[in-house]
Amino acid sequence: MLRKMYLVSADKFTKPSTSVENKNSLELPLRKKKRVLQNNNKKQNNNKKRVHPYDKWVKFREKIEEANVEREAMIKEIAEFFKKSIT
Repeated sequence: MLRKMYLVSADKFTKPSTSVENKNSLELPLRKKKRVLQNNNKKQNNNKKRVHPYDKWVKFREKIEEANVEREAMIKEIAEFFKKSIT
């Protein structure tokens, strides 16, 4: 009944086809494998990116200390410049 309704030939149901259907059925497992590989790569990359909050704090603290040292040096240079220009 469905064959008549959708105008599907009987040959599709009697013979195994070597057309597009078989090609698509061969491609599907490859796609699944790619997805699995991509998921594994994402998991590995996430493991590398995870950093403990304390480690982040240590890096941030070092940057703050370096910035303070640079600021103090700039202030000293400015103070020396003003001392020279006043005298």
